[in-house]
Amino acid sequence: MPKIKNMGHATAKFNEGVIISGSAGNDTKALVLTGSMVMSGSESKPALDIYANVSDQYVAIIDNDQGSSGHGLKVSSDGTGSGTTILNLANGTSTVFKVRGDGRVGIGVGTPGSTLSVDDEIAVGEKLIHRGDPDTYLMFDDDELHLVAGGRTMLKLEEGATDKLLVNHGALD
Repeated sequence: MPKIKNMGHATAKFNEGVIISGSAGNDTKALVLTGSMVMSGSESKPALDIYANVSDQYVAIIDNDQGSSGHGLKVSSDGTGSGTTILNLANGTSTVFKVRGDGRVGIGVGTPGSTLSVDDEIAVGEKLIHRGDPDTYLMFDDDELHLVAGGRTMLKLEEGATDKLLVNHGALD
């Protein structure tokens, strides 16, 4: 195998690309690139396929040290329908997080049936707010639930020594 400037060993094969293995001297990186890199795949093969069988370390790390406007990762696709998967995170054979081209997102759901589909519980800190209408929301306090519309509590549930259900708690007639 020909040596490439202390970056390990490489084998170039026609129509098969470049295979790099080994390490760069005292550095543990087999390949270091500066600048841009362009890869293209085909309909039957991905442009990038990374495989490892390691424990207690990441297979890939994307790190941008820019402090103010440093972006980490952009994934895009021209596909806009339900058959387009833009991002699929899985553990074994189970989908953990999926984003489709039609804008639907699944958490623990392989086929999201609505804009956001969640397989199990959702933990909310304080409020579920109606988008575009910030004074309409469902608010959670310790042992209390408030249904608020137009900034007024329409329904309040309290659990305590004496449980209460207050209707029209916002004093509307």
